[in-house]
Amino acid sequence: MKDPHNRIILWAWIRATGIKGWNCCLSLPRILSLGPDNKLKYAPLPELEKLRKKHYKFSNIVISQNSKEILKKIRSKHLEIVIKFELLDAKSFGIQLFKSKSINQAESIGYDQ
Repeated sequence: MKDPHNRIILWAWIRATGIKGWNCCLSLPRILSLGPDNKLKYAPLPELEKLRKKHYKFSNIVISQNSKEILKKIRSKHLEIVIKFELLDAKSFGIQLFKSKSINQAESIGYDQ
């Protein structure tokens, strides 16, 4: 759809099998465009920044297999996370979000080489 600013906005319906909680929900709106290399580019709507509240910034953190609860002090039902990982000697890595001690459950984001 095009908005009044002539931007092409994409809303997506997320469907996956075997995923609890994220299956069949609406994604955040994104602006679609063509980059100078004629490749499709997308970015979140800048208007979403109005939803942001407290900001945390971490940098130059070395995460090992023994690292635990790095983001423990961050409490929110909604998160916008920008992460840049540099693989040193790891073949995989990940973080857990929304971890609950009472029901032993968490959402995981990870990468396997």
